[in-house]
Amino acid sequence: MTEQQKLVYAVGTLGYDFGSEARRDAFKQQMEGSNSYDPEKMVAFLRRRPDEARALVWTLNAELTPMYSLAPAGPDEGDVYLKFVDLLAGQVMAERGQQGAPGFLSQVVGEVVGLLPGSSGAKQDGRQTRRELAGTERVAVAGSGSGNSVKLFGGQAVPEVEVTSAGGVVGWQVMSRTLDAAGAQGQSRREAIGAAVTSLVSQLSYEVGNLGLESQERALNYAVTAVLADGLPALLAQGKDLKAEVVGVERSGSPADGDVWDVHLRVRGQGQQDVHDFHRVVDVAANPPMERADHSQA
Repeated sequence: MTEQQKLVYAVGTLGYDFGSEARRDAFKQQMEGSNSYDPEKMVAFLRRRPDEARALVWTLNAELTPMYSLAPAGPDEGDVYLKFVDLLAGQVMAERGQQGAPGFLSQVVGEVVGLLPGSSGAKQDGRQTRRELAGTERVAVAGSGSGNSVKLFGGQAVPEVEVTSAGGVVGWQVMSRTLDAAGAQGQSRREAIGAAVTSLVSQLSYEVGNLGLESQERALNYAVTAVLADGLPALLAQGKDLKAEVVGVERSGSPADGDVWDVHLRVRGQGQQDVHDFHRVVDVAANPPMERADHSQA
């Protein structure tokens, strides 16, 4: 693999761009007056016209700044586009949840999920599709640099990353998983859980605020994504204020063992004894990265 084709595993928010005025105007016309810059309206349009997802320039953003242009490719290309739309809908739901608009959840789950018979989530697991719609805080993307750059509508050129696997595009659905773990709760308890999730997601988003190019970065980003899916939701379900830190990212074994890394994360609760360590062993030579079986939680 050349330097230009370097592997990427980065975390950010999913976005889209029109690339040109002509393309923007074409979407405006097809959407019949709906605001094409509104992700909610764009999701609704792409549910009806899924092939139009290919006409957009999809981006992975750090806050509001595009890091990469995402270019689905290979046999899985169609499923990657569908996954992008699912996760964009999930981001809309996460934002609406933060704004305290629970009515929108019923609207999307009741009306939009029924329009997703061909989505990647629906094909695999209808519950997963609903989870993505119920809130996606961040998106992790595995790919490789194409060596090209793509010019966005505003004139900015960003590196292009080819994404060949829908399985390498993973949403952080921390709130949904945490509420699943918590079970039925009263309003005040749900608010405490929501505050805990928001705080921890913010902390860990800062820790993975890198370009996901170096081996250590890819290992860290993958490990944080894995722990947020399996491990941390059970702690967050207790509604406790948690503090997270990265203890270390170190090469595992000798170079002969491959590009394998030990990642240690520590989460602290409110008491001195309330300390939880997470250890993940990640092979980042693969695309997407792979987790070795010998991981632990204490």
